[in-house]
This record gives sequence, C-alpha cells and structure tokens, in this order.
Amino acid sequence: MEPMPSQPEANSSPILHRDSTLASLGAAIYEDNSDGELVHLAQAPEPAARLLSSESFLQWARSASQASWGVEPTPGLWSVEVTDHHRDLKRRVALLLSPDFLDGPAFANTCAQAGVGVTAGRSAMREFARFNERSAEISARMLRALAGREELIHEHKSAAEAATDELGRTYETIHLLYGIGRSMADPSRPGDFLRVVCDRLAASTDFGWVAAICPSSDNELKPEPTVIVSGTTAPAPEFMRRVQGLLTRFVEKPERRAIVAGEGLCVGSNSQCLVQPASMGGKCLGLLLAGDKGGNDRELSSYDMQLFEAASKFVAAFLQASRLFEEQVRTFVGTLRAMTAAIDAKDPYTRGHSDRVAWFSRALALQVGFTEQEAQRIHVAGLVHDVGKIGVPEAVLCKPGRLTEEEFAHIRRHPEIGHGILVGIPQMSDVLPGVLHHHERYDGKGYPHGLAGEAIPLQARIIAVADTFDAMSSTRSYRSARPRDVVLAEIARSAGTQLDPGLAAAAITMDLSEYDALLHLHAAASEQPVNVAA
Repeated sequence: MEPMPSQPEANSSPILHRDSTLASLGAAIYEDNSDGELVHLAQAPEPAARLLSSESFLQWARSASQASWGVEPTPGLWSVEVTDHHRDLKRRVALLLSPDFLDGPAFANTCAQAGVGVTAGRSAMREFARFNERSAEISARMLRALAGREELIHEHKSAAEAATDELGRTYETIHLLYGIGRSMADPSRPGDFLRVVCDRLAASTDFGWVAAICPSSDNELKPEPTVIVSGTTAPAPEFMRRVQGLLTRFVEKPERRAIVAGEGLCVGSNSQCLVQPASMGGKCLGLLLAGDKGGNDRELSSYDMQLFEAASKFVAAFLQASRLFEEQVRTFVGTLRAMTAAIDAKDPYTRGHSDRVAWFSRALALQVGFTEQEAQRIHVAGLVHDVGKIGVPEAVLCKPGRLTEEEFAHIRRHPEIGHGILVGIPQMSDVLPGVLHHHERYDGKGYPHGLAGEAIPLQARIIAVADTFDAMSSTRSYRSARPRDVVLAEIARSAGTQLDPGLAAAAITMDLSEYDALLHLHAAASEQPVNVAA
C-alpha cells in the first residue's frame, strides 16, 4: 500500500504545498514571521539551507516589490512578491535564480560570508538555479496569479461557508418551528405544548435553560401561573419568586421583548435573560424566557431574538386557541350544571349532590392513577350521572318514606333516561358508560343490565363509589347524614359486593377536606345539617 501523502499544517500557505508547481519551478520562498521579518520557509539540505537563510539572500528577498513581475537586485537573481492577502496580509516573496548567478561575484561573496565553499555552494544551489530572464518573468507572473487565485478561492470558500452556516441555521429554525407547529393539535393541554416548545428551544440553542409562563385560566383550581422549565441548568431560585411579577409586568404593559440583566433570574457568569412575550391582538398571553447562554458567543444575538420571536407567535396562537377552548368547556359545563341544578332543585335534600359526586369521582380517579385529562372527563360524567332523574316524577323523588315497587321502578329507569338524553351530544360520548352503569353492583345485583365485576365500565365503578359515599354523607328526606367513620366503614364493608374493592380501598385513604367544604356550602344553601364527625 502506498503511504498517504503528508497533510499541510493548518496555518501553512496553500501556495507552499502546491508541490507540482513549486518543485518544478525551484523557487525559494520567504514569508514574514511573527516579528515581521522575512524568513526562508522550505527545508533544504546543508549548505543550501545556510545560504538561503544568509543575510544576502534575505536582503534580496526584502527588495521585492509590487512591480509588474519583479525586480533584479543582483544580476541573474529576480525577487518577486507573491503575497497571499487572505492570510493575515503576511508578506511572501519568491527568489528565482539563474545558472549565471551561481557563477557571479555576488554568489561567491555570499558563500564566503556564510562560510561555505563556492564549489559546494554551487552544487547545493544548482536545483534552484533554473531560470533565465524570460522564464523568470513567466514563472513570476504565474506565481502572482496563483496567489491571487488562492485569495479569490478563499473569499469564495468563506462566502460559501457563511452561506452553508446560514442555510444550516435556517433549516434548524424551520425544523424547530415545524415541530412546534405539529404539537399544536390539542388546545386542552397547554402544559404539554409549552413543554414541547421549551424542550425544542433548549435543544436547538446554547441557552442553559428555557422557560415558558402563562397565567392560569379562570376555571383552574390553583391561581398560580403555569411554569415550564427545560435545559441543562435551571434559573436561580429567585426566578420562581419573580415569575408572577414578570408576567404581570408584560400583561399590564405589552412590550416586544426585553433583555433582563442582574435581576436574579440567572445563575453562572452570564446574567442576561431574554424575555419574549407571546402576544396576540396587543395582549400578552404568556412569556418565553431563556438564560445562562453558553457556547462561543455568550451574548444574546439577533438570531436568538428572531428565533424566540418566531416561536412566541406559535405560543400565542396556541394559548389563544386554548383560551377559546376553555371558554367553550366552561360554557358546556355551565350548561350541564344548570341542568343538574334543575334536578337537584326538585329536592332540597339532594342539592349539590351532582357537584359533590363529580368532585369525588375526579379525586378518586386521580388517586388511582388517571391523568388529569382523564380525570376531568370522569368529573363531567359525575356531574351528569343523575341527569335522567329529570324524567322521574317529582313525587317519587321527594317521597320521604319507603318507595313502593312501582315507584322504585321509576327510579331504576333514570340511568337509561339519562343515557337517552345525552347520547345525541357528540361531546358526551365518552361519559355515557358512567351515566348508564353507575348503579351496577360489583356482585352483579345492580341495574339496569346486571353487569358484574370488571364487566362494569371503570368510569361507572368510580362514580358508584362517589355516589354511595355522598348519599351516606348528606341528609336525605328519609334519614340524617351519617358520621364520617360510619360512612368509611360502610364503604369498606361494601367492597366486593356493591363496590369495586380496589376503588373502595383507595377512597378510604383520600383527603376529603375539599369535599367537606362543598358539603358545608351546599348544606348552608339548603339549611340542612352536616355530620362529618367520627
């Protein structure tokens, strides 16, 4: 196998490594060193190396100028400047020697000064002495043209590299924004979308962390804003305490963007923090933030700002769609509440029952591992589980004593009535199993279809626990509310017969403080007593 050719050093001149040209020409090349002094570049055997580095040869090299093709500082030797201007403007000179020069007095004097015998010097320098005046002129012009061509090639290469970098950056930007756009499908989950945005921005930039903040909607259970943080580092602890203030600042007075420095938002040596509002219609809907920038350029760049501004438009559009979706959900749930309130209003003893069952069902679903979105749908199912009672005579619903078999038959029809009412509403298709089967028993003795065990839809089994718990915890026309310890004991006793045993066990361990608050609120409205004491 033939040996690989040696590679030029990173800082070497392209000209010096064009062996096919220089080796055939036999020119001696000189270049400025770090002190600005010309030195001979190529390695040569002794005594040629000593002669080429002598003061005489250096002086002849210094005499080169930007003449049409060069100068002849001594007979038979031509000095040609072939500076490669793209290489830090270092001066470069070629010396072209003729055979007559080696026989002249100037060469003999140089040999004497260098301590080299004339005969030995002529023999060593013979490979450099290949030119006459005509060939020297042609070679000099070629070397100068080659230097200019290298400079032009370098300029084109630099421009191409810059264009390639810009194209690469543009591709990355398009890819990032395309990925963000594809994640906008579900307006009901703003937290998931903001997580995607932060993860992608953190992965595509040099920022140590990227964060997104949006205010809580009117129907959220907690008033704190949603805050998502991604990256290899994290904001300073003060960041979390300043989130609300930053959001309020931009909501009250919308700005295009801000660069916040020294306000306790970053850690490390770079204290700059980019704050980009996600605005639509002149209203700030949320913020994108980034800090702890690393890489070669730790200052915020115009590219950083343009990228975050582009991403913020997607965020603003999504948050606007999410708000509209939430408004529709609130309207829809409000309609359902109005419907269930009309049913509850028939009997003051059942006021708030549907709200409490909805709360308990959602809490139990979360307790056993449902996602927030799944639990929210079970909340809706709990809210409308008794909507079929609208078709039950009021005299039966409000009867204080024991029901007759015929009256109980009316009651047993309400799951199917409710299913029939809701089946035509597309948005309610996923909650229909809970409405239809919430009175099935785990042992198969329930209604309307006598399903047993896991054949009963899980949603219905959850609502059954909630419905049973609330029925015992609230005062009815035929009995008073039972104490909490009695209720929990009955739930445990009913496991495996009336109720799903796993769900019954989970219900006993739940935190019921919010349920009790609802119970007191509804009891006060209907002037009914509450009994949660053990």
